[in-house]
Amino acid sequence: MAAKHSNKKGGKTGLVIIAIVLIIALATGAAWYFSNKETGQNTPDADNNTAAIADGDQTFTNQILQFEGDVVEALTYNNMLLVNSYDAGLDTASARSDLYGLYDFRKLGSQNLGTGDYNINLYKNGFYVISRTENKLTLYNGSGEKAEEKLFNNLPEFSRVGALSRDGTTLLSYDAKECRLYLTNISTGKTAKLDGRYTDLSKAEPCEDGFSIIASNQKTYFVNLKNKSVSLLYSGKNITCNGAYFGLGTTDYNFEIVKKDKPVYLSMVTVDEYPIGLGEKAFATQTMQTANNIVRVYDLENKERRDYNLTALPESVVFAGTDAIVVTGGSDLRHHNVRALSGEVVKQVKIDISTSDGNTLYSKNEVIKNNTAESSSQAAEQPAQPTSDDKEKAVIINAPNINQNPEYPTGCESVATVMALKYAGHNVTVGKFIDSYLTKSSSFYMQDGKKIGPDPYKAFIGNPRSNASYGCMAPVIETACQKAGAKVENTTGMPLSDLCANYIDKKSPVIIWATIDMEEKTSGSVWYLEDGSKFVWPKHEHCLLLVGYDDDYYYINDPMKGATVKYKKTVVEQRYGELGMQSLVVK
Repeated sequence: MAAKHSNKKGGKTGLVIIAIVLIIALATGAAWYFSNKETGQNTPDADNNTAAIADGDQTFTNQILQFEGDVVEALTYNNMLLVNSYDAGLDTASARSDLYGLYDFRKLGSQNLGTGDYNINLYKNGFYVISRTENKLTLYNGSGEKAEEKLFNNLPEFSRVGALSRDGTTLLSYDAKECRLYLTNISTGKTAKLDGRYTDLSKAEPCEDGFSIIASNQKTYFVNLKNKSVSLLYSGKNITCNGAYFGLGTTDYNFEIVKKDKPVYLSMVTVDEYPIGLGEKAFATQTMQTANNIVRVYDLENKERRDYNLTALPESVVFAGTDAIVVTGGSDLRHHNVRALSGEVVKQVKIDISTSDGNTLYSKNEVIKNNTAESSSQAAEQPAQPTSDDKEKAVIINAPNINQNPEYPTGCESVATVMALKYAGHNVTVGKFIDSYLTKSSSFYMQDGKKIGPDPYKAFIGNPRSNASYGCMAPVIETACQKAGAKVENTTGMPLSDLCANYIDKKSPVIIWATIDMEEKTSGSVWYLEDGSKFVWPKHEHCLLLVGYDDDYYYINDPMKGATVKYKKTVVEQRYGELGMQSLVVK
């Protein structure tokens, strides 16, 4: 009995001990979980990075990450998002790297890197930092903790052309003096020199199976890790934005997508679009329409375009497949947000890709400026063709009429000018005038948080054959007429009454700037010129040929209508004044 009783008591004691152990384990686990959840840390698996585990299709969180710095860049790879913040110095920068889960934006870890000159990017197990000032490579795991550090004193000083392969095995370096590329095995330290010499190299980044290297001479090379060779990935005179998989440039009214094969073309929606991010299967552009910051994602895989309206200025875009993550900046240029562009599409349309630069694939309902304004019931006077009675009491020059549509939807300046040139005896077509004599530009870009664009007093903004374009002012047309061999008199600043007395009465028509249907001029897109001055595009800007007048009306050959129309004098004088009283006479 005693022994039996003793065994029963011992069993109870064992159960109590087990229960206490379980309670302590659960409490410890809970404390660990909530501690890590609060600090945003994630403990990596011994053999794999937990941030790199994908469970099929995933959707992005709506969370917005906030950062401070002079420059903030985002990078994506293997279900990880790396955000690098820099405070710039003269030759170095103070840097910080924050690592997140790609879709849930859960913070995995971070490192304050201090002041130096760095190349930072992602690889399969976390992220790496190349210190160009110390010739040092540091690897960080999926929790942002330092995993390994290596010095490479046997290599030339690292230049910006320095990167680690995605699998973390091979280091790319560049001897800028000898113009040589090297591959170094991280484990063995063995270095191989690649064949060929390469100049003007400016940046390298890892991609699948190797590296892409961007050169300042508009060429991009691919370093193949399998056979340790270098080949030309793509090149092109129009390339303004380089990526690991393709280069992007613009023609007068198309994006030029340049890969190894023949370039293909994709029509722009507005000529002031410029690329701010390239991925493997998509690219993003930015444009500013009055108060809205619009990011357009061109999905090359699904052949569709998605438009997003943002309240903050977009700075850059990175991709995970065809999904986009945008970095936006505040007005102080110090505070930045990182967020996914998901669930906020304001327009989604199919896109067409062509092998020809001559395509015009624009939908008129997508035009935001241009010379194709919608008709307005608020126009002060609807145009009407002159009657026989009008002609009897008016002075009207019988100059030719040319309709700008459909070939030249924003070509009112060129069409009005060719009317005047033909009347003056010059044998020139609208196409010849545009292609041979008209100066054109679509060079838009961001600098110091400001959108910089071309000067419409120096060039036509875009191409007259495109709905996506803007237009130009009198000095551009004056120069084009001179190139065409015509004498031209710049009569800008002269009142319409004086133009009639000095030129219309002498049978010389006058090119004038006003607005479409004589609507009130309003403010359109805004950008800065290269001299730092702010420019506001006059919405509904239009160019016409003044051919006559009477006591109440001015008679005008309108390229938009391909006919002679009349408007009340007071209205034309007001619109002509709003456009700066610009006028030209061709002789």
